[in-house]
Amino acid sequence: MEGKKPFFSVITPFFNAEQYIFIYLEKLRSQTFFDWECILIDDYSNDNGFEILNNLIKGDKRLKVYKNKFIKKIKGPYQARNYGINLAKGEYVCFLDIDDYWMDNMLEIKYKLITENRKLDLIFTNYFRNSNSVNNIVSPLKFIPLKTQLKIHNPIGMLTSTVRRDLIINHKFKTINHEDYLFWAELVRDNPKIKIKHLAKTLAHYKVSETSISANKIKSLKWHLDCYEKLGYRKLKAIFCFLILIFIKTIVWLKLKV
Repeated sequence: MEGKKPFFSVITPFFNAEQYIFIYLEKLRSQTFFDWECILIDDYSNDNGFEILNNLIKGDKRLKVYKNKFIKKIKGPYQARNYGINLAKGEYVCFLDIDDYWMDNMLEIKYKLITENRKLDLIFTNYFRNSNSVNNIVSPLKFIPLKTQLKIHNPIGMLTSTVRRDLIINHKFKTINHEDYLFWAELVRDNPKIKIKHLAKTLAHYKVSETSISANKIKSLKWHLDCYEKLGYRKLKAIFCFLILIFIKTIVWLKLKV
């Protein structure tokens, strides 16, 4: 890819990820579409992940490993993702955490979709949510328009998202929990004509960790309120959206139990 910009840039933050590195690289390198780069950002790990990755990617110019050099205010990958966006050269940017993975044809399917419709700005798919060895398919609600959902919660699985780089080069993840929701909500708010495509295919696996930031459901609800504040919602609107959020969360919970 010397002298040529890749079509996709894959941004992957990692923290103490030794146990995931081999399967991550194996799955990523098995993509049937090859025109991509991967930017891996060590987010203040204290294991040997950085060194292991540097050894494993030798000879593969598509992959590069960096260290986050900025002081973090809260836990989470917000800062590492911003670092990756600044480094990305691809026309479209994808986000993939190191303990998640895609189906082999994820990028090929998206490439074909984009080349058939160059007006698409943001694409995402369904994904498998793996918790205690149980896989459930996660997809957005069909009876609420996507842009309306983004005023209330996040229907876009970060690991399945692909977004036009030009749209986000000056649009950053904020220092807040649920930074992914705020990222998409602000992007749509500031770009009302954005073209979003949900592809109803299940093309990724998301691993739920009991120690993950989003594992605590009560805190998660509180973080939504924090995001509403950042979005500039008045108190009455925030309460209204929060009630709808509870309804949506109940629907999603029932879907996962079926």
